[in-house]
Amino acid sequence: MHSRATQSILARLRGQLTALRTQKPVRSFQSSAKMDTFFSQSPFRRPAPEPSIFERVSRFTPRRAYSQVYWGGPDPGVMRTVWTIITLNAAVFGAWQYAEMKKDRKVERQLYENVTLMEANIQAGRSHTLLTSAFSHRDVGHFAFNMFALHAFGSLLATVPGVSGVYVTALAVGSAAAGSVAWLYHLKTKSQSQSVSRTRGVWSGFGGGQITRHIQVGLGASGMVMGMGAAATLLKPFAPMYLMFIPIPIPLWILTTGYFAFDTYFLNSDTSRTGHSAHLGGAVFGAAFYFLALRSRGGIWTMLSRGLRRRR
Repeated sequence: MHSRATQSILARLRGQLTALRTQKPVRSFQSSAKMDTFFSQSPFRRPAPEPSIFERVSRFTPRRAYSQVYWGGPDPGVMRTVWTIITLNAAVFGAWQYAEMKKDRKVERQLYENVTLMEANIQAGRSHTLLTSAFSHRDVGHFAFNMFALHAFGSLLATVPGVSGVYVTALAVGSAAAGSVAWLYHLKTKSQSQSVSRTRGVWSGFGGGQITRHIQVGLGASGMVMGMGAAATLLKPFAPMYLMFIPIPIPLWILTTGYFAFDTYFLNSDTSRTGHSAHLGGAVFGAAFYFLALRSRGGIWTMLSRGLRRRR
């Protein structure tokens, strides 16, 4: 009796072992969940820190709307475009420095006629200055800050899937031209003429210029920079930005909104030495370019569309 019972038990055990060997290993998610619950309730587990305001806002914002990036880093085509623009600006800046150091009036005259924006150039048929003036800087601070801001906004655009170098080129050229047109239009309609020997600003697109005998001359890349900044803001409004001497990150939309308000407030100021109209013209073009060509890449448009669908 005992031998038969023992043999039957051994036979069952062999059958179970054979079945276990032939089966594929299956992970027990139920046991894993139980273990996670056990450890989460352990008195030795540290409580999770309270989420920051930025994290709380991000929970209610579609991630793809502003934070989806290429795992391989920024798009190389966009970065090539950005560095090409910076190189062209550096070349013109070097020409200005050469003309001033060598007192070369011939070179200086060529620069005034071909890379500065003024009514005399437009009347003489040099309409290319609507674009070339956006690649022209005379002051070191003006040049350095504009190139720093351009690289920052260009790097943000390079992380958005679907934004190629062609889009950034069109955005930069269009913003530069729009800033020039806005500056000329505001100059023509403004009732009082400024009599300042030199106009320049930290972010002055076409604000760094000269006024000689009431002939205003504009130059600088900030119209272009503001256009790229507006498009980057609409694509990635919550992107953290760091400013000098401010140790905490600032959401991009707060930064650009504040600067847009600053330009609007001082638009008709007689004491300001900055081309605010060129800033606003570039920013308006950048926003329009986003809604016409880039809204399918995410950003504000995606956030608004999803919000409307949820209400329905």
